[in-house]
Amino acid sequence: MRPTGSLDGLDGNRIIRQAQAILEPPAPEPPKPVVYEALPAPKKLRVRNMANGGVELWDLTFQTWADVKSVKHLNAGDEFDAVAIAHHPLCCEYYMTAISYNNSGQSDVPFEPWGANVDDLEDYPVEVPTPAPEPQPATEPSQASAPEPSPPAPQITYSELATLLKFVTNKAPTNVYDLDMDTFTKITAVREVPEGAPFVAVSKAQVVDGSETTYYVDDQSQSINSADLSPAPDDSAGEKVPVKVTPPDPYKNFNYKDFPDGPKLFHGVGTAYIDDLNPINPKPQETLLDKQPIWLNGTFEDNGESHYRSVKSIENGDWYAIPTSTVAHDNEVDHLSSQTISMSNGEKLNYKQKVLARIGTTAGLLKWLYLKAYFKTKRG
Repeated sequence: MRPTGSLDGLDGNRIIRQAQAILEPPAPEPPKPVVYEALPAPKKLRVRNMANGGVELWDLTFQTWADVKSVKHLNAGDEFDAVAIAHHPLCCEYYMTAISYNNSGQSDVPFEPWGANVDDLEDYPVEVPTPAPEPQPATEPSQASAPEPSPPAPQITYSELATLLKFVTNKAPTNVYDLDMDTFTKITAVREVPEGAPFVAVSKAQVVDGSETTYYVDDQSQSINSADLSPAPDDSAGEKVPVKVTPPDPYKNFNYKDFPDGPKLFHGVGTAYIDDLNPINPKPQETLLDKQPIWLNGTFEDNGESHYRSVKSIENGDWYAIPTSTVAHDNEVDHLSSQTISMSNGEKLNYKQKVLARIGTTAGLLKWLYLKAYFKTKRG
């Protein structure tokens, strides 16, 4: 027996191989692939009612349990049509739909590597058809239990009249009907009118209700039996007395008053819309712009509110009501060129006369001052 301390009995090659195995371990085996298998026939399944209210559709590319992830939640009771089954190398089998398997035959397998665990699905319940009731032998109805036949529903045909027809009622009282009411089956009157009441027909209705009856209809859809109407008397031969209608006098109605010292120059404050209050043929609405000059002639009232009336309205005979809050009095009269743009001829004339009068007064004052100074110098 050799001493234990001797190295003669050691296998050097084996020692080297063991050292290499420790320092250079062999590469791990590659993961086994998922095996996809088409089912012999599609299966109609239903998602089970699990604790989370349904199940998950899993991404089958995971290689460890830590990589497992859901791509979609399937609600309990949802239909799941399986066409293939996937065998995962780690565990379990998964049903796949036609889209996930090969995009319904349009791509390679798998199109989407998604599947639901076979234990999370169940066969879809098959509806059992309800058997048809057995036919019962026909029995002859007794004469006593036979129902009365229902009368046919009334038929109504409306037609427009070429011209309006004027009638008067010829019966006291005369019934008025609404043929569109549900109670028409009983031909129920909705009101009564006295004999001689006028009635203007715009159309007529032919009613078939056992017999045929003609009704005339007015513009309010009220109908009267033609037998209860007579043509209205022609009043064209009667004497016509001309009636003179006196139009209202706006000066009295509006209590119009001129300014005591004549027209005044105002200007618009903001934009205002002015209406013509003339009771006969009022003119269209006009607009008074902000800062627009306007000559006003006086005031009048309408429904308790005060308004101004312009010089232009006086000339034209209209009654444009300018609210007092929409204009302000203009005391400056030395800007004729800028403010006479929108004036009428009459307004421009009045405005020019005022300016000339003021200029004349100023010129006279200057002349008097000059003469006074001149004579004072002469005396000195």
